[in-house]
Amino acid sequence: MTLLPIHVAAGGLALVLGAVALTVKKGGTIHRRSGLLFVCAMIVMGVTAAALGNVGGGLMAIYFVVTALATVRPLSPWPRGVMCLPSSLKGPSFPLAIAEPDEATMPAFERRALLRDKRHRLVSDLRRSQGGSHAEINRWLNRSCGIRRVEDASIDQLERSIDLLLGRLSGRR
Repeated sequence: MTLLPIHVAAGGLALVLGAVALTVKKGGTIHRRSGLLFVCAMIVMGVTAAALGNVGGGLMAIYFVVTALATVRPLSPWPRGVMCLPSSLKGPSFPLAIAEPDEATMPAFERRALLRDKRHRLVSDLRRSQGGSHAEINRWLNRSCGIRRVEDASIDQLERSIDLLLGRLSGRR
Protein backbone atom coordinates (compact mmCIF):
# COMPACT_ATOMS: atom_id res chain seq x y z
CA MET A 1 0.00 0.00 0.00
CA THR A 2 1.62 3.22 -1.15
CA LEU A 3 -1.19 5.38 0.23
CA LEU A 4 -0.50 4.63 3.88
CA PRO A 5 2.86 6.49 4.01
CA ILE A 6 1.25 9.46 2.21
CA HIS A 7 -1.63 9.38 4.71
CA VAL A 8 0.75 9.24 7.70
CA ALA A 9 2.99 12.01 6.27
CA ALA A 10 0.01 14.26 5.59
CA GLY A 11 -1.29 13.66 9.11
CA GLY A 12 2.09 14.45 10.66
CA LEU A 13 2.42 17.56 8.53
CA ALA A 14 -1.09 18.64 9.53
CA LEU A 15 -0.19 18.24 13.22
CA VAL A 16 2.92 20.41 12.84
CA LEU A 17 1.23 23.05 10.65
CA GLY A 18 -1.79 23.18 12.95
CA ALA A 19 0.46 23.72 15.95
CA VAL A 20 2.31 26.50 14.11
CA ALA A 21 -0.95 28.22 13.12
CA LEU A 22 -2.16 28.06 16.72
CA THR A 23 1.03 29.43 18.28
CA VAL A 24 1.94 32.37 16.01
CA LYS A 25 0.22 35.77 15.87
CA LYS A 26 -3.33 35.48 14.53
CA GLY A 27 -3.73 36.99 11.07
CA GLY A 28 0.00 37.20 10.38
CA THR A 29 1.65 35.82 7.27
CA ILE A 30 2.96 32.71 9.03
CA HIS A 31 -0.47 32.07 10.58
CA ARG A 32 -2.27 32.35 7.23
CA ARG A 33 0.25 30.30 5.25
CA SER A 34 0.55 27.52 7.80
CA GLY A 35 -3.24 27.46 8.10
CA LEU A 36 -3.72 27.05 4.35
CA LEU A 37 -1.06 24.36 4.20
CA PHE A 38 -2.80 22.67 7.13
CA VAL A 39 -6.03 22.63 5.10
CA CYS A 40 -4.22 21.10 2.11
CA ALA A 41 -2.55 18.47 4.31
CA MET A 42 -5.89 17.59 5.90
CA ILE A 43 -7.52 17.24 2.48
CA VAL A 44 -4.73 14.87 1.38
CA MET A 45 -5.15 12.95 4.63
CA GLY A 46 -8.93 12.76 4.16
CA VAL A 47 -8.69 11.56 0.57
CA THR A 48 -6.12 8.91 1.44
CA ALA A 49 -8.21 7.80 4.45
CA ALA A 50 -11.20 7.36 2.14
CA ALA A 51 -9.08 5.46 -0.38
CA LEU A 52 -7.71 3.23 2.38
CA GLY A 53 -11.22 2.22 3.41
CA ASN A 54 -12.34 4.78 5.99
CA VAL A 55 -14.65 6.60 3.58
CA GLY A 56 -16.83 8.21 6.26
CA GLY A 57 -13.90 9.45 8.33
CA GLY A 58 -11.99 10.72 5.32
CA LEU A 59 -14.93 12.60 3.85
CA MET A 60 -15.82 14.01 7.26
CA ALA A 61 -12.26 15.34 7.72
CA ILE A 62 -12.43 17.00 4.29
CA TYR A 63 -15.85 18.45 5.12
CA PHE A 64 -14.64 19.88 8.43
CA VAL A 65 -11.55 21.63 7.04
CA VAL A 66 -13.38 22.97 3.97
CA THR A 67 -16.21 24.40 6.07
CA ALA A 68 -13.71 25.83 8.57
CA LEU A 69 -11.88 27.53 5.72
CA ALA A 70 -15.16 28.83 4.31
CA THR A 71 -15.94 30.27 7.74
CA VAL A 72 -12.75 32.31 7.98
CA ARG A 73 -12.71 33.25 4.28
CA PRO A 74 -16.38 33.26 3.37
CA LEU A 75 -16.45 35.12 0.09
CA SER A 76 -13.13 34.54 -1.55
CA PRO A 77 -13.00 31.61 -3.95
CA TRP A 78 -10.71 29.08 -2.23
CA PRO A 79 -7.55 30.56 -0.83
CA ARG A 80 -7.17 33.61 -3.06
CA GLY A 81 -8.40 31.77 -6.14
CA VAL A 82 -6.31 28.63 -5.67
CA MET A 83 -7.29 25.21 -4.43
CA CYS A 84 -4.86 22.44 -3.55
CA LEU A 85 -5.87 19.09 -4.92
CA PRO A 86 -4.44 16.02 -3.26
CA SER A 87 -2.05 13.89 -5.29
CA SER A 88 -4.53 11.05 -5.52
CA LEU A 89 -6.81 13.31 -7.57
CA LYS A 90 -4.33 15.08 -9.88
CA GLY A 91 -0.69 14.02 -9.91
CA PRO A 92 1.42 15.83 -7.30
CA SER A 93 -0.41 18.52 -5.31
CA PHE A 94 -1.12 21.13 -7.94
CA PRO A 95 -2.85 24.51 -7.67
CA LEU A 96 -6.03 24.64 -9.72
CA ALA A 97 -7.33 28.07 -10.65
CA ILE A 98 -10.93 28.72 -9.71
CA ALA A 99 -12.95 31.19 -11.77
CA GLU A 100 -13.63 34.53 -10.11
CA PRO A 101 -17.27 35.14 -9.31
CA ASP A 102 -19.31 37.19 -11.77
CA GLU A 103 -19.71 40.59 -10.12
CA ALA A 104 -22.77 41.48 -12.24
CA THR A 105 -24.84 38.64 -10.77
CA MET A 106 -23.31 38.78 -7.29
CA PRO A 107 -25.58 39.90 -4.44
CA ALA A 108 -24.73 43.37 -3.06
CA PHE A 109 -23.60 42.04 0.34
CA GLU A 110 -21.12 39.68 -1.34
CA ARG A 111 -19.87 42.46 -3.64
CA ARG A 112 -19.30 44.76 -0.65
CA ALA A 113 -17.43 41.99 1.19
CA LEU A 114 -15.25 41.39 -1.88
CA LEU A 115 -14.53 45.12 -2.17
CA ARG A 116 -13.73 45.40 1.55
CA ASP A 117 -11.29 42.50 1.19
CA LYS A 118 -9.66 44.13 -1.85
CA ARG A 119 -9.45 47.48 -0.01
CA HIS A 120 -7.82 45.75 2.98
CA ARG A 121 -5.17 44.13 0.75
CA LEU A 122 -4.47 47.46 -1.00
CA VAL A 123 -4.15 49.28 2.34
CA SER A 124 -1.56 46.68 3.34
CA ASP A 125 0.27 47.15 0.04
CA LEU A 126 0.29 50.93 0.49
CA ARG A 127 1.52 50.62 4.06
CA ARG A 128 4.37 48.37 2.94
CA SER A 129 5.38 50.54 0.00
CA GLN A 130 4.96 54.04 1.46
CA GLY A 131 4.91 53.61 5.21
CA GLY A 132 2.33 54.87 7.66
CA SER A 133 -0.05 52.75 9.66
CA HIS A 134 -3.21 50.96 8.63
CA ALA A 135 -5.15 53.34 10.88
CA GLU A 136 -3.70 56.46 9.21
CA ILE A 137 -4.37 55.15 5.70
CA ASN A 138 -7.91 54.08 6.60
CA ARG A 139 -8.61 57.48 8.22
CA TRP A 140 -7.46 59.23 5.04
CA LEU A 141 -9.61 56.95 2.87
CA ASN A 142 -12.68 57.27 5.07
CA ARG A 143 -12.45 61.07 5.13
CA SER A 144 -11.89 61.23 1.37
CA CYS A 145 -14.87 58.99 0.57
CA GLY A 146 -17.29 60.03 3.33
CA ILE A 147 -17.20 56.65 5.05
CA ARG A 148 -18.02 56.47 8.76
CA ARG A 149 -17.44 52.73 9.14
CA VAL A 150 -16.03 50.44 6.46
CA GLU A 151 -18.61 47.78 7.37
CA ASP A 152 -21.41 50.23 6.45
CA ALA A 153 -19.80 51.66 3.29
CA SER A 154 -21.72 51.52 0.02
CA ILE A 155 -20.39 49.83 -3.08
CA ASP A 156 -19.69 53.27 -4.63
CA GLN A 157 -17.73 54.40 -1.56
CA LEU A 158 -15.69 51.20 -1.52
CA GLU A 159 -14.96 51.46 -5.25
CA ARG A 160 -13.90 55.11 -4.79
CA SER A 161 -11.57 54.15 -1.92
CA ILE A 162 -10.05 51.38 -4.04
CA ASP A 163 -9.50 53.86 -6.89
CA LEU A 164 -7.76 56.24 -4.46
CA LEU A 165 -5.52 53.42 -3.21
CA LEU A 166 -4.65 52.29 -6.72
CA GLY A 167 -3.87 55.89 -7.66
CA ARG A 168 -1.63 56.37 -4.65
CA LEU A 169 0.12 53.04 -5.29
CA SER A 170 0.75 53.90 -8.95
CA GLY A 171 1.94 57.41 -8.06
CA ARG A 172 -0.94 59.20 -9.85
CA ARG A 173 -2.25 60.88 -6.68
